[in-house]
Amino acid sequence: MNTWNDVLWPIIVIRRTEMMTMPQTVALFAVGGQADAQMGSILAAATLLAIPVVITYTIFQRHFIESMATSGLKG
Repeated sequence: MNTWNDVLWPIIVIRRTEMMTMPQTVALFAVGGQADAQMGSILAAATLLAIPVVITYTIFQRHFIESMATSGLKG
């Protein structure tokens, strides 16, 4: 998750937009002046970024809850 959300370093290093991940492309789009106050486009891109995380959580929800519930117990 941290690697996926890392935006600053890859934007500095990577110059071709084809090699950027989705968060970097959205940041470049929003901050780089390409959006021109198109809030709908920015919100649509943010929704597309959240969809894989939500799907992954719903699939593995039981495992997340079990690991949190048993993490403080000894034995």
